[in-house]
Amino acid sequence: MGSAISTRSLTTDAWIEALPWRWTPWTGAMMMDAGSAETPNGDYLDRLMRRGSFEALWPLFARATKPAKEMTESYSALLHLRPFLREHGPCRAIHIGDGAHARTAAMFALKSDAENISVDPLLNEALVGGWMEQFGIRRFTWIKARIEDAVEQLNALPPMPTVVTFVHAHVAMDPVLDRLRWDAAFTLACCSPGHQLTQTRVAREHGEDRSVLSSGRRFEVLLNRPTNTASTDRVSVFLERAADVEG
Repeated sequence: MGSAISTRSLTTDAWIEALPWRWTPWTGAMMMDAGSAETPNGDYLDRLMRRGSFEALWPLFARATKPAKEMTESYSALLHLRPFLREHGPCRAIHIGDGAHARTAAMFALKSDAENISVDPLLNEALVGGWMEQFGIRRFTWIKARIEDAVEQLNALPPMPTVVTFVHAHVAMDPVLDRLRWDAAFTLACCSPGHQLTQTRVAREHGEDRSVLSSGRRFEVLLNRPTNTASTDRVSVFLERAADVEG
């Protein structure tokens, strides 16, 4: 168990410039601004390799068969959920199906102030624990279990704005979200879009992220529609601020 160091916060202008989406008031949705690019690009990888946090990220991602694929997938999740991580103070990020090396949680731990929890039955506790100790990582814990067996434990945690990532997670996303307490979620589909993309919800943002260096780059961002006032207010404030960016 442990946590992660966070890098220097972006200025407001730099944060807005870094966002991979634009607000489209005529549709009420956030969509990828692909411009004229029709082919994948190395924008995410270039950004990551220029940052000081790359030194700490590399030991985990270097173990992947395709490190560039893995890094850009996790970075896509970070950028698409960044509005929640910046605007609402302390928050929790739950990374489902995060793999043996907990790479998406590692990305968020180094590049945000979120309290990160990696959930995967195959998580390599010795390797991840050693990495955390080596780089002084904070705000990073894990549950070595299937998400279906960890929901009650997660829901019992103190209330906090919560984002969820499914970066090529091999789980049925909708049933998990039906049981979990959450505010925003990001999913990236690979081999089974019927499970990895929503079948029962309306995505607030969706498309193909051309900066993800993978053949599976279809993504969705989902917002929960909770019944309690506090959670509803969090979502409303986020949408108002996103609209202000466009206006």
